[in-house]
Amino acid sequence: MATSIYVYQNMAEFKKKYGDKIYSQEFCTDILDMYIAEGEKLWVVTDIIKEVSRPQLNRTIVHFFANEVKEYLTGKEKLVLYEKIQFNPKKERIEFFPKKLRSCDLFFRIGRYYGDTLTKPKKIDYAKRFYDFTSNRINLVLE
Repeated sequence: MATSIYVYQNMAEFKKKYGDKIYSQEFCTDILDMYIAEGEKLWVVTDIIKEVSRPQLNRTIVHFFANEVKEYLTGKEKLVLYEKIQFNPKKERIEFFPKKLRSCDLFFRIGRYYGDTLTKPKKIDYAKRFYDFTSNRINLVLE
């Protein structure tokens, strides 16, 4: 099953959807880092400790457990920094390293948006990025 991306307008919407499950590590694990790798791939790094397994590098969104990404870094990857992710509501997608006059470096269509209708692109709150292991989902909250 492929990894999906859900976007929430604020933390109140996120808590309304998840309820008390936000305190469980299986449902709401913090994302430490995100990298853009060659071949338009997104690498997601979490701090959960599971049995060490080989990541599936052929997928578009690759998940690394327990910060094991260091073994696979070659120096050509681009670290996604603060304020470098935005939600574009008109195209219903997440854009990495958006530019004003050119296309962004990488984008993914979102699976679902929870919140009021937006008309302009809005930045993602970098501190509120979560991974849901039960649904294989990346949850992002807007600023």
